[in-house]
Amino acid sequence: HVTQKMTEETDLQAIGVVDSRKKITGIIERHYLFSILGKPFGRDLMHRRQIKKFLTAVRSFYYDDNILEIANTLSDELQQHTTKFYILTNKKKEFAGIFSTSDLIIYLKEKVDIQAKELTQKNEQILESINYAKVIQSSLFPKEKKIQALLKNYFLIWKPKDIISGGLYWLKELEAGFLIAVIDCTGHGVP
Repeated sequence: HVTQKMTEETDLQAIGVVDSRKKITGIIERHYLFSILGKPFGRDLMHRRQIKKFLTAVRSFYYDDNILEIANTLSDELQQHTTKFYILTNKKKEFAGIFSTSDLIIYLKEKVDIQAKELTQKNEQILESINYAKVIQSSLFPKEKKIQALLKNYFLIWKPKDIISGGLYWLKELEAGFLIAVIDCTGHGVP
């Protein structure tokens, strides 16, 4: 039955074998099965021996385990660039599925892509907020015409290190003159 199933489903890379209690006894990997079948008398050998003689023992993981913890556990195997298979079990330690290092890498890549997209969106939102804060900060500064009317000989250098400065300047006209303030909050700008 295993040979027929693997022949019919060409993308099937491994089949889990369970006992009568649905406990996993191992897996049969496609490449191993077909390497046996490709040998002289391979089919006869498969029919004469019990299936357990052809099983590969594999590590199992509980299907509710954190995928990142599984990836961390398998980090050495993920770096070997070979496909290995693992079993997923339910709470009763019954067979729940099979996954491979390739499946795990694809999943992790998709997860990283999703997180990168979310990070880009959040970064754009933050930059929009910062740029709007720059507009608000700029609106607090005295207008150039007002400065020129009160001060005949002056210069103004305003170069925030980043987008928003932690400092500011302020000018207020009074009956007897004016008040001017230059305020510096060093290190408190917003990048």
